Amino acid sequence: MALTKDHKRIALLYFATITLFFFIGGIFATLIRIELITPTSDLVSAETYNKLFTMHGVIMVSSSLSLPFRRRSAISSCRL
Repeated sequence: MALTKDHKRIALLYFATITLFFFIGGIFATLIRIELITPTSDLVSAETYNKLFTMHGVIMVSSSLSLPFRRRSAISSCRL
């Protein structure tokens, strides 16, 4: 199912993957915000907080930057 050459199916799979990662990044951001709201900051440990912060940043940057690069490469590959 995931291995296909149909460009429409590839676009749908790509959209679903990016959407999933945006939701995961949003969950990480929510956990970070909840941690900052609590006065004693005891929701997660300091190490887990650093991991959440890093994973949130990596997911959001890579997800948002990959779309323009994919679009540009798809457009340039269509020119003959």
